[in-house]
Amino acid sequence: MKKLLLVVCLTLGVLFSYAQNSNAGATSSDQSKSSTKLKFNPTPSSKYLAGFTIGYLSEQYVSRYSDYYDSYYGSRNYGRKYKFPVTSADDGIRYTPALQLGFEILPEFKYGIGIRTGVLFDLGLYHSSRYKYTTGFFGLNVPLQISYRYEIIKDLSVFFRTGPTFNFLIVNFYRSGSHSGSAVYDTNYFDCLWAIAGGVRWKMLQLSIGGEFGLNSHGGYYKLNKPIMVSFSILFGKRPKDK
Repeated sequence: MKKLLLVVCLTLGVLFSYAQNSNAGATSSDQSKSSTKLKFNPTPSSKYLAGFTIGYLSEQYVSRYSDYYDSYYGSRNYGRKYKFPVTSADDGIRYTPALQLGFEILPEFKYGIGIRTGVLFDLGLYHSSRYKYTTGFFGLNVPLQISYRYEIIKDLSVFFRTGPTFNFLIVNFYRSGSHSGSAVYDTNYFDCLWAIAGGVRWKMLQLSIGGEFGLNSHGGYYKLNKPIMVSFSILFGKRPKDK
């Protein structure tokens, strides 16, 4: 999580610095004719009300300890952090790859400040060639996040967003030969995660990179994380700059 946050902050910092230098060069002649004034970042030139998004993510459970893992690995490992996939795969992987798609609602107010919400669906599927079975899940997400967008030049901007996402597991399954059943480790079908993400928007196209990290624990033992999330969005419902 720290590495992801550092990459996002550094990227946005470089772009912001470039924008400030460009604006300073373009307005130097005007500033010489007028008194120096502190100018707040202007509202971006155009806004979009909503969009369709599709992307890749990884889902995993993270545990500090559990009775099962302590008895399996030995008491000397007590308190260590364990990462394991949402689906019951036994090939040594630490996450379940998944596809996310859905509909975003992106109301934006003055100075580039806005809200991100909507309905997003996760579809995870994993096939174990070693143990000859397939596991998967289908979930629903409702984000409720605050966003900030800074326009570098007309139609090109960077953004940052953070806030909670409410995750609901709808269906989980596994199939091995003629047998099928539940694939997820427990029966807790609700998770609240905290999202951190940033990205670039050019006209009606948007690319974002981030992650989501669990706030509630399952049985007091482990939390759901989505440490890698990359998505691409097509936006619509364009509105002009606020007067």
